[in-house]
Amino acid sequence: MRGEIAAVPDAVAADTLLMLGEDTHDTGLYAVATQSTAITVTPEHAIDPTRKQFRVALDDAPAHRLATASPEAIAAVVDDVLIAMAADALGAARAVITLAVEYAKFRKQFGKVIGSFQAVQHLCVDMYKTVELARSGVIHALWAADNATPGERYLAAIRAKAFAGRLATVGDTAIQVFGGIGYTWEHDAHLYLKRLLSWSAFLGGHDRYLTEVGGRLGKRRL
Repeated sequence: MRGEIAAVPDAVAADTLLMLGEDTHDTGLYAVATQSTAITVTPEHAIDPTRKQFRVALDDAPAHRLATASPEAIAAVVDDVLIAMAADALGAARAVITLAVEYAKFRKQFGKVIGSFQAVQHLCVDMYKTVELARSGVIHALWAADNATPGERYLAAIRAKAFAGRLATVGDTAIQVFGGIGYTWEHDAHLYLKRLLSWSAFLGGHDRYLTEVGGRLGKRRL
């Protein structure tokens, strides 16, 4: 196999990579052993430091063809990956809001816990609302991955991705609740924010997915 692929997660720890490749007839799914000298794995800078990414270059690397990859099968895998990543991001958002709310219950300012201040309460409510909206979308997408038609599964996946930008604001808002401590490297808040930002950037920004969702829903109403 020849080619180059960016943003491959944890490639340096893998013994085998599953890759799509084109031949003279169709697209196939191939297994490629990473020990081959024809493969170069280079670290890439990523938003989320807890999820290592690499650029993989293949120069006539030996590969074992496992199966033919139809366009429908490839589309289904992309949908499932988007849905799984949405669930991961939802978990990160729920974790950081829990930390922020608990912090607001005991952190005192001007002799009162900051959770008693209306401004902080509004921030927490905004985070909760965003997380709950995302949760309903992820639950529907998980159902669609197993039970819906390909078209409905795709729409559910891009809906979850279209909401990624909103979900990323939860990490930013949580840091506001934490105040100064939230901006330090010692606190975990920045790790959750980076995980949410990486989801927002995954497979392209959320704006184009939001535009596509709006277009598809608009056509349904016609």
